[in-house]
Amino acid sequence: IVVPPGVRRHEPVTVQVKVHALGAMSARIRLASGTRRLGAANVTLRPGANDIAFETALTGVGETTLTATVRADGDRFEGNDTLAASIDVGPPPRVLHVEGVPESAHHLADALRAHHIDVTVAAPDALASGASPLAGFDAVILSDVFVQSLDARAAAAIERLVRDTGGGLIFAAGESTYGQEGFAGSALERLLPVR
Repeated sequence: IVVPPGVRRHEPVTVQVKVHALGAMSARIRLASGTRRLGAANVTLRPGANDIAFETALTGVGETTLTATVRADGDRFEGNDTLAASIDVGPPPRVLHVEGVPESAHHLADALRAHHIDVTVAAPDALASGASPLAGFDAVILSDVFVQSLDARAAAAIERLVRDTGGGLIFAAGESTYGQEGFAGSALERLLPVR
């Protein structure tokens, strides 16, 4: 059972079940997490290694046991038909949504929450408060934020998140963010893939 590293709760993930067959045969492969069935597939195994992919999402946080079971036609050795693997499932991503127009914040926040993302909505001045305003967040979204709202401390905090911790930055531009009057030439512009 192979799971990509760093999987998080409710995140879509491809779990590979590797099955070795001595000969060609029809089989049913099942994948479960505890009593919860994650998927099942009817396959034709070929001699040797076979990879069966399951698209799923894991609902627990912490150590989780996945179990794969193979039932094959003509299999005389049922003792090796089940395999369990323990994996660590992380919590959902935490995102700080900094919105320049507070009355618009709920649209994006609601959409992210519907996809099991932990969202905190804040005004731009929240980035300048405290020693590490982005501690514990996996990403920050700046949505239609005026350049005047982000001081040097806020830009430095975002830069640390992106460069030092590998966090994400999503920059949703608005009417006030383009050109010389916006973020051109700023510390934030250095973090973006556009100029």
